[in-house]
Amino acid sequence: MQPRRQPKETLCPHRIRRVERTSMGVVQKEKNSVNPLSGPMIQEQALIYAEQLNKPEFKASNGWLESFSKRNNLSFHKVSGESADVPQETVDSWTARLPHLIEGYSPRDIFNMDETGVFYRALPDKSYAAKGEDCKGGKKSKDRITAVLCTNMNGTEKLKAIVIGKAAKPRCFNNVNLNSLPVLWRNNKKAWMTTELFTDWLRDFDRKMRQQKRKVLMFIDNAPTHPPNAVRLTNTKLIFFPPKTTSKLQPLDQGIIAAMKKTYRKRLLRAVLSKAEDESLSANEIARTVNVLDACHWIGRSWNEVTAETITSCFRKAGFPTNAANEADEVNEDTELDRLVTATGRALVSLNFYVLRTLSMSTVKSRPMLV
Repeated sequence: MQPRRQPKETLCPHRIRRVERTSMGVVQKEKNSVNPLSGPMIQEQALIYAEQLNKPEFKASNGWLESFSKRNNLSFHKVSGESADVPQETVDSWTARLPHLIEGYSPRDIFNMDETGVFYRALPDKSYAAKGEDCKGGKKSKDRITAVLCTNMNGTEKLKAIVIGKAAKPRCFNNVNLNSLPVLWRNNKKAWMTTELFTDWLRDFDRKMRQQKRKVLMFIDNAPTHPPNAVRLTNTKLIFFPPKTTSKLQPLDQGIIAAMKKTYRKRLLRAVLSKAEDESLSANEIARTVNVLDACHWIGRSWNEVTAETITSCFRKAGFPTNAANEADEVNEDTELDRLVTATGRALVSLNFYVLRTLSMSTVKSRPMLV
């Protein structure tokens, strides 16, 4: 007869309660100070407190961390954006000044312009997979172009988007009338906004406002490529956001650019899915067949699909005063963005189905994928 095994000594719940309370205090402190807090950091800090509280038997295992997170309703998030670095007093001061800055201008005459990088071949970096199964992908595409977006406050006048690439006339533009594109094509060696491109665009914008006999405001950030006195303007007044505050104060950064990009990504996924049924290629290989002509069409169409309700809501979120009558008819921007995210997620599930099986054909057509 085998001797009875001695029960393993465990740490009673009430003995670890003080460790957990102290650890949760650290979590809250780091959250308020906007410092990233990882699981290993919580575990290490818990061990330190256990030692200080004379609890040497406490083990900050992965199982404890999981239970601790569930008990305290914690979840792991990716740190994104720069809004945490914007001083609230700067935001409050700007918001208080806004009514005076826009006094005398109607919403149709208040504009915001900004540039954003578009990785036009990049697929989502997250995927559904069976539990316990490795989820591996190929090298992420870093092919970038720049989209320049400009809209007025009530969303009734979205200017034609500008797309900036590296080549003056890419090979895929052969036999293509550039005037027929849904965007304006510009180029420089870094595919980014330059002072020359900005001043040319601003001069042309001011000329159109002069022809329409309109006096307008243009809100822009203080990027080096946006010099305040580079061009003489007659009908456009430039107003610059305070430095490093656009993540909270610029309307385009409150969801307008994100709405365009989500719709663009949905078009990219649809194009990959349409070829995945016919090509013996992986999703990343199909995505590499996307060219800047495809990207121009998709950016143009995606920009056109951003609704006036989304634009007005984002201006309001940035602190711009809006009429109560207009607000009653608006759709919350989150509803619009959630709809796009859901559609993209569904496309992603289908994408993985095709990527994980062997496909039949091997030829890749070079024509633009107009989706």
